[in-house]
Amino acid sequence: MKIAKEELLDKLRRASEMEEVMAGVLTDLVSPHVLMSEVSEEKRQKIRSLIAVIHADTLEHQKIVLGLLKNLSEN
Repeated sequence: MKIAKEELLDKLRRASEMEEVMAGVLTDLVSPHVLMSEVSEEKRQKIRSLIAVIHADTLEHQKIVLGLLKNLSEN
């Protein structure tokens, strides 16, 4: 089933917004618990590092979606 170009652009805009929200939610949900957990500082640091990587990857996904959106909007 084909969709109109404007509908596709709208879906991409929403996807971009969702990527940004997901990055923030991950940090908000996990970070406070990592600080208060009963794990070693080394493990806490590893968890923080992995969360930072996931956060950065999610924001990179947002950039990719925004690039698609820009490309499709120009045509």
